[in-house]
Amino acid sequence: MTSSPENTMPESILDGLLEALRDDRIRREIEAPIDTAAASFGMQKKNARTAKEFIELTGEFVAHLYKYGLPLRLEMSPDQARAEAIYLLERGYQSSGGRGYDAALLDAVSEPEGNPGAVLKSLAEIVKGIERGKYVRWILIRHVDPLDWRLKYDLVELTLGRMKQFLPPELCGSPAARFADLYGDLILSVARSQNYLDAVTHEPLSDLGR
Repeated sequence: MTSSPENTMPESILDGLLEALRDDRIRREIEAPIDTAAASFGMQKKNARTAKEFIELTGEFVAHLYKYGLPLRLEMSPDQARAEAIYLLERGYQSSGGRGYDAALLDAVSEPEGNPGAVLKSLAEIVKGIERGKYVRWILIRHVDPLDWRLKYDLVELTLGRMKQFLPPELCGSPAARFADLYGDLILSVARSQNYLDAVTHEPLSDLGR
């Protein structure tokens, strides 16, 4: 998506944003490389019977993901990687046994022979969620924030028009200026609706009645 004169009309801008925010594109550009990196992390003879082994392994895994799975590859020292692993698990890990780093440690060391595979899979999902959020914010910052006020207003007005079927009647007639500071939320709402419709449209007929 560029900002050349021929595509500065609100319709072109919104269509470009929605295309960039499609689930299949985000999966391909952001999530798939992380999945590939996770799959390439050798687990042979790696276990986590103790807290020390666990933090060393999760640190190695995070360093591997950041080096081979992110759009901007990041080299981390062992200490940085271990600190990042603790941060990620505290922020996003959850299982039937609890939440955070301590729950992840317990889940890993309680497995037969200290098998941490499920925890590493969760770590990869946490990283994917964070990177997906970064990508979405980057799309909005790069392509919407620089627009002048008039173009942002027109973009909000167009977005509200496309959301009409999802809005209560009292909001449909509201002036676009009322939502001028919420353009990011509005665009993301349209993108979520689009992604939902895409998922339903491509869902196998045999699954629709379940």
